[in-house]
Amino acid sequence: MTFRHCLPIGPLNLPLSNPLLNRRVNYWKASTLITIKMLGWNMNVANGANLHELILYATPTGDLLSWCNDYFDIAAQHGGTEAQNYPPHCSMTGFFHRSASRSNEAIDALSNIGVKSIDIPIDSLNLSIDKPDWLGIEIQSEMLKTITSLFSSNYKHLSDEDPLRVKEWLHLSLAYGVKDINPFKKALNNICDLPSESSWEVALWQRRRQNIWKRLNFESDRKHEDC
Repeated sequence: MTFRHCLPIGPLNLPLSNPLLNRRVNYWKASTLITIKMLGWNMNVANGANLHELILYATPTGDLLSWCNDYFDIAAQHGGTEAQNYPPHCSMTGFFHRSASRSNEAIDALSNIGVKSIDIPIDSLNLSIDKPDWLGIEIQSEMLKTITSLFSSNYKHLSDEDPLRVKEWLHLSLAYGVKDINPFKKALNNICDLPSESSWEVALWQRRRQNIWKRLNFESDRKHEDC
């Protein structure tokens, strides 16, 4: 197959030094470069077989994790919601896609921040039941915001990678994505009150096919480049 570039140069009797021609050539060059870059990024993201789908999560531990798991079990008895397709978590970034070697660099970047401790302070937790289509825990934590900022600063995306999207609204979703959320709000009556204290840990997570999740440890889950 032969590909031809069609250069819109206008009437054939325009001299090469004509300003109009120069503007059109420069516009074509710039447009072509932008198109090539966009195609390269889209092809990288679309080539899911070679890329890992990663996200930075803060996840509860201890009593709060047990409370979330109890609620998720009750929600599943009502048919479940979109929230039950994920582990209980607070998203610190959006999903991003990286090669095996770049995934290793992400693990290293997070490790260098020093977040291996689970004693990450949370300023406040608020169980939110007033939104019409969402039920969850709203979180205030300057430490989580600081960790996210440091990670995004230390782990810059390359030109052919999708950028990191830092999350500003910190929350843990309990139920959403259903036509009627009221049964899931009423399900709160079947469990004890939200724990007054909580402990959290921060880690990179990988989503595999069919919503299979894996928490990436700092050392044991560094991948070989051909994985």
